[in-house]
Amino acid sequence: ACRGGGSGGGGAAAGHRSLATEGFTPEQLAEVYDLFTMFDRNSDGRIGRNEFGPMMKTLGLNLTDRELNMFFDRMDDSGDGFIEFHELTEFLQHIARPISLEEELTEAFRFFGPTVGNGTTPSMDSDLDIRRAMITKKSLAKMLADKGEDITEAECGDMIAAATGG
Repeated sequence: ACRGGGSGGGGAAAGHRSLATEGFTPEQLAEVYDLFTMFDRNSDGRIGRNEFGPMMKTLGLNLTDRELNMFFDRMDDSGDGFIEFHELTEFLQHIARPISLEEELTEAFRFFGPTVGNGTTPSMDSDLDIRRAMITKKSLAKMLADKGEDITEAECGDMIAAATGG
């Protein structure tokens, strides 16, 4: 599996070298730069949130606003509210590298907004201890509401009970 969004994603084809360990080829960097400049509409060397959604759609990723914000925040290493070319390149190299099943499951689990024992939600950058984290009816209801589902916390509680056998 390769790291990416739930609605799509990319990766190095089987049998090809890992892009993250050896870096992009000059041709790949040129393609990323062309993509970057196509969506940097005001030519300021940065992609803002308003330019980010259309760029993701061009990459074939039909993401919700929540997913767009999550990806944007993960790419924006500097925290300045913009994606610079090097941030985009580093992110694309990161998602192209193969990941373990445990990493993939942890990422999927994190998507549901799990809480840890004290009721707090770990940040996207923190290590998630999946042995102590749980998906609550409240976090599941919020995630589903963000996806446009009309569901109550009680119904989410029933879903969790059915899935966990308790």
